[in-house]
Amino acid sequence: MHITWLVITIVRAVDLLLNQVIVEVEQPKVKHIMLIADGKAGIYSVKIPEESKVPGQTVTDVVKNKDFPKECVFMGVYKEDKGKFIIPRGDYEFEEKDNVFLISKSQYIKEATDFMIKPEKKFLRKM
Repeated sequence: MHITWLVITIVRAVDLLLNQVIVEVEQPKVKHIMLIADGKAGIYSVKIPEESKVPGQTVTDVVKNKDFPKECVFMGVYKEDKGKFIIPRGDYEFEEKDNVFLISKSQYIKEATDFMIKPEKKFLRKM
């Protein structure tokens, strides 16, 4: 009985580590903080780059966007330059270089972070 528990624990630990490696390889701009619910969800951090389309948008704007997964929630924002941590509400307006903390089911984090770091589309004017 104790051996079965040990094997299950080792397998879960390997699964959690593998999930972390996959996130770091697929999303190098995303920091994995921790997994929860036996690896079904996680807490992640992403820094909003200057070229992102997100600065100037509110939490409400982002979550209403069809490209942002509904299975992802904003937990906090850390402003490194000010040493300030904020619990964002709907009217919080994102800024460049915000460190944004998200909680998400594991399968949705790539979609969420892609949305957060994706550059703003530049349209070329026809001449």
